[in-house]
Amino acid sequence: MLMFRKCLDYMSSILQNILLAKFLWNPPPFQKNIFKISQSNLLAIKKFKSMNLNSTTIK
Repeated sequence: MLMFRKCLDYMSSILQNILLAKFLWNPPPFQKNIFKISQSNLLAIKKFKSMNLNSTTIK
């Protein structure tokens, strides 16, 4: 189960990196805000992951 969780985390981080790379490679008009947006997204994802981990450990 732990390996599965690690694999999921690994896959999601790869996906995030790919999306971020695509975003930076073909920047939309609001490129100045991309870094801020991506940072806030990463923070939100981290919070969500920690919430998920907490809820799964309680069960």
